[in-house]
Amino acid sequence: MLRKALFLIFCVVASCGKDRAELRITDFEKQESITLEPYKLIPYSMFNLHITGYSNDTIRIKTKGIYNLDLRLTGDIDTLWYSDYYGEGPIECTFLPYKATKGNLEIKINL
Repeated sequence: MLRKALFLIFCVVASCGKDRAELRITDFEKQESITLEPYKLIPYSMFNLHITGYSNDTIRIKTKGIYNLDLRLTGDIDTLWYSDYYGEGPIECTFLPYKATKGNLEIKINL
């Protein structure tokens, strides 16, 4: 019983964190941002940005921090961008509707 309780607590703590996030975009009237911060005692090795979904015109995904990306995507989207990351600092990820007015996107970000 104690093992199950400890395992459940570990799963909840591991699944909620400031070093991973998910955005679901259905409102193309406004921009949305999320900032990820690394934990101090966890060794990191990768930054992953996975974008899936559809937009009727061009969208922009920008990151600010160690990586200053400016991705422009349109139509059916299934994009994975990744790179080395060793906990150098926070990363802000921003969705900008740019020219798109409709769509449905899922953006997953992991440090």
